[in-house]
Amino acid sequence: MSSSQTMGSPAQAAIAAPEQVHSPLTLYHFELAQALHQNRLQIGHSQLLGCDYVFINAQLCPELFSEKRLLQSLQELLEILELRLQQAALVQIDDSDADYPQFIRYELTFNRQHLKAVTPVPVIQPEQQEFMRMLWDCSSSY
Repeated sequence: MSSSQTMGSPAQAAIAAPEQVHSPLTLYHFELAQALHQNRLQIGHSQLLGCDYVFINAQLCPELFSEKRLLQSLQELLEILELRLQQAALVQIDDSDADYPQFIRYELTFNRQHLKAVTPVPVIQPEQQEFMRMLWDCSSSY
């Protein structure tokens, strides 16, 4: 890539070459970007009525979304993907059983553009599971 070419947004640069990003990213930003780059963290995106549904498959890097790191990792993921909290619905997916994927929706509490609290809510109602499955099936990869 010549010096006159650009890689697009900072998020694209972080995903494409996290070790070459020169910005005030934290170590966790680096770990998230590296996991995305190495396909250990898989992100699906679907839009419906102005809402960005972000599906997170972190089976290969569960430490990034452990209870201890969840709030920080979700905040940083939103920053890397350049999404607004007010328009984002974050959903973790476990697709180890392809016929019956499990979904956990995160209820977000925020102040301005910063997450203050995250509450994991398992999606157990059949109608909600069907809706999430439809959105996930239609999602595109980041």
